[in-house]
Amino acid sequence: MYDVEKRGDKPIYEYLYMCIRDDIVSGRIKGGDKLLSKRRLAQQEGVALITVENAYAQLLVEGYIESRERSGYYAVMDAGRFAGVSGTKNTFGIKKVNSSANTFMSKNVAKTINNFGASNRSTKGIRGNNTVTHGMDNAHPIIADFVSQRLHDDAFPFDIWSKLMRKVLSDRNPECLAPPDPCGLEVLRYAIAGYLMRSRGIEADPDNIIVGPGTEYLENILLVLSGGGALTAVEDPGYKKIGLVCERAGHKCLHIPVNKDGLDVFSLEGTSVRLVNISPSHQFPTGAVMSAVRRAQLLDWAEREDAYIAEDDYDSEFRFAGRPIPPISASSPERVIYMNTFTRTLAPSIRIAFMVLPDKLMERYRQKLSFYSGTVSSFDQLVLAEFINGGYYERHLSRMRNYYSKRRDNILKIFEDKGEEILFTPVKDNAGLRLVLKGPDWLDDDKFMSRITEKGIKLSCMNDYCYSHKREYEHLFLLSFGEADEEVFRKALDVMDEVATVCRTKA
Repeated sequence: MYDVEKRGDKPIYEYLYMCIRDDIVSGRIKGGDKLLSKRRLAQQEGVALITVENAYAQLLVEGYIESRERSGYYAVMDAGRFAGVSGTKNTFGIKKVNSSANTFMSKNVAKTINNFGASNRSTKGIRGNNTVTHGMDNAHPIIADFVSQRLHDDAFPFDIWSKLMRKVLSDRNPECLAPPDPCGLEVLRYAIAGYLMRSRGIEADPDNIIVGPGTEYLENILLVLSGGGALTAVEDPGYKKIGLVCERAGHKCLHIPVNKDGLDVFSLEGTSVRLVNISPSHQFPTGAVMSAVRRAQLLDWAEREDAYIAEDDYDSEFRFAGRPIPPISASSPERVIYMNTFTRTLAPSIRIAFMVLPDKLMERYRQKLSFYSGTVSSFDQLVLAEFINGGYYERHLSRMRNYYSKRRDNILKIFEDKGEEILFTPVKDNAGLRLVLKGPDWLDDDKFMSRITEKGIKLSCMNDYCYSHKREYEHLFLLSFGEADEEVFRKALDVMDEVATVCRTKA
């Protein structure tokens, strides 16, 4: 029995989720134990069935329980043994374990994205505006751009931003002209630290925050701090720019496979890797969420090998169902470097990213790189600090989640309306501003991509982000809906269906 009257101001589903999670972590519910059915737990606690469904859904997405068809819900084996070695107390007195797991997906998704293959190398596919677009040029007018990382123009808070710009120019004009601190202006670092505590549960020391113009710049700093030529690791498939940055800096880079539970930690054993780059809360491009067990294994590996984990909290602001996935760095700040950017949530032109260094790395930074000049203008930093400190940023994120949640639902409704005639099926993962579409098994992907480009539609293949072609990613396509609206999707899908019918593989 869980006393829901002790939940404080938290939703009942979140309280139940935390209680059950704590029981699994502590061993009161052992690995393999069957949980009460949703209906029985709802009756026992005197709560609505939907409340229990939401609690179980969050436990599923973070990997503490699994669903067995026609049998029920079971605690994941060994979750208690691996998780819960560190954390903070929440308002219920329950130890907060910051861990996460299986992608919350439908049965179709589980069949489509599962057991991702081995790691090899190719050179295609870079996330963002530089994504490979299979020969798109000015000869083919663009009717739909599903590659762009831009948000819709209506999404940017122009009025508030311009007001804050005038305020900064009026009240802080001497600071606007001063050279920025190499680590970032103090006012912005304190604003970021406060936001991280409120939104992600991270107790960040403002003196350990470094501000830069993008994650690639920050990655270069990490490579210097990890030692010249040190072995690094990236996800496969993954954000290829990070791998390119590592290699251009003279670091050998391993490409570690990803499956439905996240990075394959066992592939790191015996490699001498000193820095591993991951996006555990919403892996790009698969959407996988690193499981609680896998996270604990990764932390155990990093401790044994004296290695560091660079955690890119990619798309953490755009989760449309359940509570946010906790970052690994909240429970292990001594081994994990937290990284994020404001570019994704504001605009591609606002080049401000940041990372939170562990104490040892921060001391190494002061010894080796204190001569660096600041890379983001003081004016931009001051405006962003005002935007965060005034509460505008969190209200902006709330508005964005509502805005894009509705757009996503409307786009998914377009697929539903196509009924049995549908050729491309959406793979749902309840997060991010992209859809993964599964094409028909008979589709010739290369021929399709060439033809669709000629029709003026820009999109990318899942295989573009692998280091070699992988059969398990064939017929999977990524479409961003940050800028493209419902009408663009409706027109583009008709064209995609038309093109696909003439792009069959030869028997």
